[in-house]
Amino acid sequence: MQFETQRLRLRPWQPTQDARHAMDIFGAQKVMDWVEPADIDINLRQVQNRLQRYVEQTRQSKNGTGSWAVVQKDIGRVIGHIILMPLPDIKEVRSEHVIEPIEGGLPTDYIEIGWHFRPASWGFGYAKEAALCIMQHAFTALSLPMLLAVAYPDNHRSIALMDRLGMKDEGVTTRLYGGQILRLYVMGAESFLSEAQSTQNA
Repeated sequence: MQFETQRLRLRPWQPTQDARHAMDIFGAQKVMDWVEPADIDINLRQVQNRLQRYVEQTRQSKNGTGSWAVVQKDIGRVIGHIILMPLPDIKEVRSEHVIEPIEGGLPTDYIEIGWHFRPASWGFGYAKEAALCIMQHAFTALSLPMLLAVAYPDNHRSIALMDRLGMKDEGVTTRLYGGQILRLYVMGAESFLSEAQSTQNA
């Protein structure tokens, strides 16, 4: 499964071919500081193994979720990574957070959208373009009622993107990813589709 936007192609990872360019993402301290600092890849073999895990996760998914390489079409190279995956530890979130049934009811499980881009591609709107594409897929093809996103509280760049995407800030949680302090954002399907329709009609 792959997707296209004006400037980007979102496609399945190809571990052997993509490893060199993916090193600019998963081997970059500026990126991995906001993912998992201790999990930075230091050689191509580690990157290949990471990408192979993403391929297997996507292949085993039964609900249309997955992980995609983001290719900048005009230069023909991978510049980012975007995910649509079940959020870990969701039972803990339910016990702490009052996430009301948003616009139609709670899903059977919560799905996280996330993104990682090489530093050289920051500031050009690529992450927003890729995220909007995957959101469209999630809310139309998959009929998900909501998406969640998380970030470290001082990851101002990612939080600013969540705001620009129109996601709702649900505050801070410590019930995900091993108790890390994270900001939690929510986007409901009705809000997203309504905004998309308004943009098309403008």
